[in-house]
Amino acid sequence: MRQPAKSAARVDVAVRAAVQAYVQGGHQDWRELASFCDQHYVRHLVDESANVEMMLICWKKGQASRVHNHGSSHCYLTVLSGGVEELRFTTGDTPLESEPTLAPRLPGVIAATSPCPLLLPDGVNHVCVGTTAYINDSMGLHAVRCDDAACGGPGAEEGAVSLHIYAPPIRRVRLYEPEADRVVTRAPGFRTIRGVEEEDQMDASLLSSTL
Repeated sequence: MRQPAKSAARVDVAVRAAVQAYVQGGHQDWRELASFCDQHYVRHLVDESANVEMMLICWKKGQASRVHNHGSSHCYLTVLSGGVEELRFTTGDTPLESEPTLAPRLPGVIAATSPCPLLLPDGVNHVCVGTTAYINDSMGLHAVRCDDAACGGPGAEEGAVSLHIYAPPIRRVRLYEPEADRVVTRAPGFRTIRGVEEEDQMDASLLSSTL
């Protein structure tokens, strides 16, 4: 991360304090935005500015993200209902050169390169209601999943709901696909933006099937 350590520390304190105040206050307004999908997890943009974005992600049991990075952003993940698992990874010997390769024909895909670096498991975090996990690219990569055990926590209905805060907002994300030996660059999409669901946003929500 290029951000000075003191500045990053101030961001960390501010975000964690705000999130804990929200959780401990028992706020339930997030339920107005929450919705699930049988095919993939769903991303709802709550709000954003030039410096930060906040989104709600709804996971049904068995749904998971790809292993991905966070660019220059700080990533905070707080569970509001149920529970999720965060799987951490580091990369092995990354090739010095990568070549363009066939990219999947999906909304938001910008490019793909090959080969995919070796992904080395680096721990699993069980994130329960009220708990906040944090990661940035200097710490590695991660994937998030809602398996049967993780999703069965307090307040779980259809699955789990997590609040994600990124500072600054993420405009590009790299998805690691070892089974296809490629890394895909995509622009994230949302099912709803500030509570509004539009036809073009519905198409963009397909991004979450592999994000």
